[in-house]
Amino acid sequence: MLRPLLPWLPAVVMGVVLSAACSDDPIRPDDDDGSGGATSTSSSSSSSSSGTGGGGGVPEGPIVIGPTSGTLALPFSFSAQGSGVSFVGSASIDQGTGSVELGNQTLPVVVYERQPFEDYFLYQALALAGDRLYVLWFYCLGGELLGIYYEGTDGTVLTTEAATGACAESDSPSTAAVQLPGLTMPFPQPLPGYTFSGPDIWYDGLSSGSATIQGTTYALIPFDDVDCSLCGEPPWFEVHALLWDGERVCFAIFYLIEGEPLLVTYVLCLPDLTDPIGSTLIEATFSR
Repeated sequence: MLRPLLPWLPAVVMGVVLSAACSDDPIRPDDDDGSGGATSTSSSSSSSSSGTGGGGGVPEGPIVIGPTSGTLALPFSFSAQGSGVSFVGSASIDQGTGSVELGNQTLPVVVYERQPFEDYFLYQALALAGDRLYVLWFYCLGGELLGIYYEGTDGTVLTTEAATGACAESDSPSTAAVQLPGLTMPFPQPLPGYTFSGPDIWYDGLSSGSATIQGTTYALIPFDDVDCSLCGEPPWFEVHALLWDGERVCFAIFYLIEGEPLLVTYVLCLPDLTDPIGSTLIEATFSR
């Protein structure tokens, strides 16, 4: 059985250094180089499909993108073979891409982030079905695959299960050859209980909101969260969201800390395999 994990959350948000243990949170802003802070650490990519975004109004649904076909330059190398014990079946990843079985459906997957803590490495990935998107985190320790976290835009909440298998990982850069299907989906059900308010962001917890980040206006669709109000001082929350500019759909994590700007990071957009946001602070207040 996967033992309880105690990740640490080191980050610099407006000069505030966070260092708090959290047993529930597999995802936190932690740069591989240990520098922290709201700076861009995104991978680079080359894709046959791209979107420009930045239109005048807030894009409406549904979300429709064509297939993704391109390469993604990663600052690490990662391959894995293994399986979960319940919803997650077999997983086969070679140099950042491969397949994973979720709910008896085999889906293509791309790994795009690595997050170290203690002796573990967490590998963040996206898997696509034709009408939904899943986010996964593969937990590796000493060459072993020990656990998998996952969530989905179809209402699948963040869940963890034990896993068995092997991870092959290194600091050597690699290039993932990515092939993902197109996506046609309505906006996910909005995440209730949160509001954002600021010059460049708005969300009321009842319907999709809007966010203008690095000059591009997106529909903002939060769909899941992590409550770390009891993880340490200061407490924090995470909101996991889709950003849609009418041509690209992006997964992003918003970190919420009372009295501080919102931090958005860990972004990957499809179908162009880009991160146009990096790690960005957004002046806003939030409520929960």
